[in-house]
Amino acid sequence: MTRQKPHVQLCSVSKVFGKVIAVNDVTLDIDNTEFFALLGPSGCGKTTTLRLIAGLERPTKGRIFIAGRDVTDLPPQERDVGMVFQDYALYPHMTLFENIAYPLRIRKMPPKQIAARVHEVASHLLIDDLLARLPSQVSGGQQQRAAVARALVHAPKVFLFDEPLSNLDAKLRLEARAFLKHLQKELGVTTIYVTHDQAEAMAMADRIGVMFEGRIIQVGTPLELYRFPNSKEVAAFLGNPPMNILPGCFKRSSNGCEFVGSVFSILFENLQFEEGDVYLGFRPEHAKVVNAPSKFSIPARLHTIQPLGSEFLLTLEVGRDTISVRMFSEEEPKFVGKVWLELDVNKIYIFDKEGKRIFP
Repeated sequence: MTRQKPHVQLCSVSKVFGKVIAVNDVTLDIDNTEFFALLGPSGCGKTTTLRLIAGLERPTKGRIFIAGRDVTDLPPQERDVGMVFQDYALYPHMTLFENIAYPLRIRKMPPKQIAARVHEVASHLLIDDLLARLPSQVSGGQQQRAAVARALVHAPKVFLFDEPLSNLDAKLRLEARAFLKHLQKELGVTTIYVTHDQAEAMAMADRIGVMFEGRIIQVGTPLELYRFPNSKEVAAFLGNPPMNILPGCFKRSSNGCEFVGSVFSILFENLQFEEGDVYLGFRPEHAKVVNAPSKFSIPARLHTIQPLGSEFLLTLEVGRDTISVRMFSEEEPKFVGKVWLELDVNKIYIFDKEGKRIFP
């Protein structure tokens, strides 16, 4: 299938603050109506990238296009984007009505049209009966909806969200996540969503761009990134908990390759790799803790067991490394003395010494 022309396009965009390279040569295509998440740890450049698209920052080099128009040198008000900030940035002295109406007033829309549009959007977001209140008089979830309404009210070409759910409690965050995803699909507005929460990105986005040290290191659907991370940085960031990664090396054997870790070794009979330093990766759900050794097991020391309702999260120590294992059980597991970590050999990952995935 031929991909359509990108709706938002970054071409070799960089942003430098003094000696700090915040965004480093980012090239990115985002499709029309797509929900695209920028995911990465704090300080990786994702919010700066969003601010560059919004026009709140100017790139040091590179060009930015929205709907085929070069907006690199345009101010924010001429880019036709709506942005929701982490703290919502609602004016505390204005009512919700006045906050939502603000983008229309600066565009000099007639008052009757402003009122009609504000009530239409507020009704859609279920806050129509709160418009006379100040932000301090409504809940965090209602403030978040007001901020979305303000971004939505002038029908922008692009929505930009900068960690808009981080100030909500766990229950509200789940509700808001479902609400925003449904709203975006209903409206069909291209959306770029910044978050450090991988569960949030995977649950909401059509595609995710993983950022690390100012660069986009992989782009793909949530399942593509989860199943085929191209580096140990991506593997260690996606998943809840993320992938376990153990350092070691490969040594050749007459009937396969032996992975030698800090306190263990495993013979993989059907795999052939060059000798040298590598990393062995496996997901917490692709290993289990047992009381006796087997062919693909690692000696470990059980550290903690955390009950999570329908499952248990086990933390173990393998030498100096800490490992997580998800165990699906209704009863708390009982282990006595030394334990072993049994791997599913069909679900392992191998990364070379630079961290690039070489298997599968």
